Amino acid sequence: MKRIEKTMILFSIIYLLISDLLLIIGERRIDVYLIILITIYYIYYTLEPELHSNNGLKKINPPLITLVAILAIYRIYLMITGGI
Repeated sequence: MKRIEKTMILFSIIYLLISDLLLIIGERRIDVYLIILITIYYIYYTLEPELHSNNGLKKINPPLITLVAILAIYRIYLMITGGI
């Protein structure tokens, strides 16, 4: 099994464990799950040099950062306006 495959399996296991913990504590907001998934992706992207050579992943980095920024701004807006 290639190193990249092992990395992706480990990535999936960690995300499943974290999402299960969020379900157990009763988290229902989809934005929380998306932000955690993207954060785990960036941690792996930083730590795994083989991911840097994948041009497909390089193309999705800017949209992911944009999505995290939009979700964070939305969450802050809800906190300010009392929507949470």
